[in-house]
Amino acid sequence: MSDHISPPVIDESEWRTCDVSLVVRASHLYAVYAWAIDNGDFHLLQSLLGPKIGISINGTEHEGLDAFLQVYRNNWAADWTAAKHYISNIIASEDAAGNIRSRAYFQAVFMRSNTTH
Repeated sequence: MSDHISPPVIDESEWRTCDVSLVVRASHLYAVYAWAIDNGDFHLLQSLLGPKIGISINGTEHEGLDAFLQVYRNNWAADWTAAKHYISNIIASEDAAGNIRSRAYFQAVFMRSNTTH
């Protein structure tokens, strides 16, 4: 059994052209998304998401809206009191069918209420 995790694959159509307006829209969406997560606003978070949402955490896939939201509900239930996201390396592209795909690098820091400064 290998501990090797395959890197994600990016299609050439995702990086070959740059549509700045899509990147700006994706950046705005990610900023609102981070705010919703950082503040535990699940109503806002759900309003941003579609049914085909997914998240990969340490090689584990969480596909679909309910599974995606449950990741964050579980984390907040574990007594988070602060969360801060850093999002960079945003790319966005539109395919011939009009579907928009975006990718970004996410880094997050979470603190519990029993943490002292």
